Amino acid sequence: MKQGDVYLVNLDPVVRTEIGKIWPGIILSINAMNRFTRHKSKMAYIDSIYIVLAIVFSAFILYQESLYRVKGGDQVVIDTLGELTAKTAPGTYLKIPFIQKTHFYPKSAHHSKTEHEISTLNKKLVRLNTQIIWKLDDPIKFYNRLYYFDKNSKSFVESIIRSAERAIINNTNLKNIVFESNDSTDEDKQCHPEVIQKIKQEAQKGLKEYGILLLKVDVKVSVPH
Repeated sequence: MKQGDVYLVNLDPVVRTEIGKIWPGIILSINAMNRFTRHKSKMAYIDSIYIVLAIVFSAFILYQESLYRVKGGDQVVIDTLGELTAKTAPGTYLKIPFIQKTHFYPKSAHHSKTEHEISTLNKKLVRLNTQIIWKLDDPIKFYNRLYYFDKNSKSFVESIIRSAERAIINNTNLKNIVFESNDSTDEDKQCHPEVIQKIKQEAQKGLKEYGILLLKVDVKVSVPH
């Protein structure tokens, strides 16, 4: 007796014969549906795992985007749709993900140097070798004015110093520029302190609106032969 024949014993012989012809197909269809159902359940389980993983990953990203940490040597500008605030105290702070953007800047001093030749008031050519120490005094001003030049801020400071030196040296005679001392040489002499102070003040006027503070300017002078 074939599979399923036990169900046909009590039926009319003619009906039983006709049903017997199609019964194997019915059994195959039922088995196929069972396999499909099991496969569908397995796929639904796999889909559920992917959904859970996606939710966990999204939650992790939101968590990361919601916190920022200010270290002791940092100062941070927070941009909230164009409204700027600053944080300088160390600690961990909250922010609104994807709306508030943070920009980190160091509190430490920066070192720059520049060297160029300038003509004095009495038409003497001098070469200035200048060492500069500066820092970001107002990070909001710096971000506002130099956002697109952040990576070139060092070159920007040097260009302001050169402009200030040009403005002062062009209006000063050579004898008032060179500071004579026992340890100076013909090739490398100290610039007069009063001239350095004027250069620093002139440069600071140009840098103040960018949130930059000059800490020290040291200028050496030589006269090309």
